[in-house]
Amino acid sequence: MDELTLAQQAIWFEGVLRPEVSNTGFFSVSLTGEADLALILRSCAAIVARHPALRCLVRLVDGQPWLQELPSWTPIGFQTLDLECPPGEEMTASAAWQVAAGKQSWDLTRETPIHFTLLRHGPGRCTLVVAAHHLCFDGRSKFLFAREFGCLMSGGQLDPGPVPTFRPLPDLEALHEANVFWGSLDLGSVAPLGLPHGPGPDGGGPIGTVDFGLPSGTQETLRELAAAAGTNLFGGLLAALGCLFYAYGNERMVFTLPADVSSRLGPPSIGLAVNSVPVYLQLPRAATFAEALAAGREACAQVRRFRSVPFTRLAAAGARNLFGSVSVSFMRAAVDIPAIAGLQARWNFLAPNTAQTCDLMFHLRDAPDGIPARLDHRRQAVGPEVAQRVVTDLETILAAALKDPARRVDELLRPARPTAHLLVVGPGGNPLPPGLDGQLVMEGEYASREVFGRARVGPSGEIVFLGNESDTITWAGLSVNLREAERLLMLQPGVASASAWRDGNAFAVRVTARRGHRPDPTALRRLLKRPGWLRLSTLELADGQPG
Repeated sequence: MDELTLAQQAIWFEGVLRPEVSNTGFFSVSLTGEADLALILRSCAAIVARHPALRCLVRLVDGQPWLQELPSWTPIGFQTLDLECPPGEEMTASAAWQVAAGKQSWDLTRETPIHFTLLRHGPGRCTLVVAAHHLCFDGRSKFLFAREFGCLMSGGQLDPGPVPTFRPLPDLEALHEANVFWGSLDLGSVAPLGLPHGPGPDGGGPIGTVDFGLPSGTQETLRELAAAAGTNLFGGLLAALGCLFYAYGNERMVFTLPADVSSRLGPPSIGLAVNSVPVYLQLPRAATFAEALAAGREACAQVRRFRSVPFTRLAAAGARNLFGSVSVSFMRAAVDIPAIAGLQARWNFLAPNTAQTCDLMFHLRDAPDGIPARLDHRRQAVGPEVAQRVVTDLETILAAALKDPARRVDELLRPARPTAHLLVVGPGGNPLPPGLDGQLVMEGEYASREVFGRARVGPSGEIVFLGNESDTITWAGLSVNLREAERLLMLQPGVASASAWRDGNAFAVRVTARRGHRPDPTALRRLLKRPGWLRLSTLELADGQPG
């Protein structure tokens, strides 16, 4: 058995703590012509046999998850259903089916992390829908699957398998630099990202989706401006998103970017070879879009330097409570996808997924004729009208910025969209003078909520964020900040991750040890027994020793 990587541990324990999160990714291929259904099944089975990550189960040993590889002849999950639709609407109908009835829940201790559904639309028309759990599958894996599927469906042969699963190793030098970098930013004073004000959750499914796209003219102009600023198209897109959230009242922001850490040595393998890398952007007041491009360039430099640094280690540096707002993924155009002999194949790599890692998740793709894009939003945090407005504002900002890169960022949405102001107010709602603590609110059109948390007005009028009130629980005059408890635990030798939550009139924690370590539970309890703190009810310890 193999130990989960740090990225896999993060996904696994998210599922344990939030069972409603299914972390499923979808993609599909619509086939027109007389497809051989038996050949489709054999091709899918051959790919699963070749890549061990697709035929493994999670085994719990003393509460610690391990991956067990199953034999190459393990049967795959495959079903065939009828879904009639007019010709030309196969991709749209399949995407709607995925959201309404596709694979949503997994028991990875009993079933492998990939499932296939063949939808028959009518004579000579079908769509293969692939559902994969993110524990063992990433965006890069979609293209590997498509290449191998196209080869097999055309009668070709793959190199003998199985292909070894890539297991990334952390860069210790980069880890040290990342801790120094993030530790220097005083992230405790950074408020969660403000979003547009609008209707809240609508009671729909866990994930909503807004499909949009940027035309080729916008794509090429942005690429040229980015190149002149010493960055690439992705840096330009990050600059545009920085301008968007600046317009919502944020000068300092953290985005989470999935970075490919797969090996360039040996044959490529399907699996989870993506690391979530947080990047920090700060736009000065009265910044222009040209200055935003410089911030985008620096963000790309952070990704290149810290791409192999484990997410959980960066969380220990103090930025964890900021990672859950916005993620941005950027895929280059799919290349080398072979045609399938005798069939017309249309791949949909931007199909909806059910991951709830962040409140807003931008998926962008660099294609020959523009930038196809999708914004996923967690419905419990962001309603569909707000998500649509975010997309509309991004398009407006890009159009204005590309027309006049010297224009100030805070003017890009004017006159239609006035900017907002962060204020620290007292119990009566009036602004407080320097030196006093109060509630952090946003005044104006943009606000994700009325109250962000607690803040203090500094001597020069600057705002110092003191924390989110929802992170602090109080009972009978005692209190504890759950994020502070997690931070203290993460600083202890041998601790890989920690999570804290409310347990009635007390609080509980779960600590996962690094491999080969056994932190002393008594010492950890003593650490959390502090004057004025609530009582610790439970300490769950998953040690790093193999069972």
